[in-house]
Amino acid sequence: MSEPSKPSNLRIRLDTIAQLFKSLGRTGRWWLVPLFSVLSVLGLILAGMQAVEFIVPFIYVVF
Repeated sequence: MSEPSKPSNLRIRLDTIAQLFKSLGRTGRWWLVPLFSVLSVLGLILAGMQAVEFIVPFIYVVF
């Protein structure tokens, strides 16, 4: 018997983002979009900076 295929992590994340934007569209809370985008960009920057070894100690000092 074959196993039913499970959705990949990327597919689950994309579905979550799509549901978030559908919810924002239904409720008319489009003012939250800039907030989410700025927080996402900051998160990506911090994650990228931690990949570089010599920057990590400075990140811990800031926070």
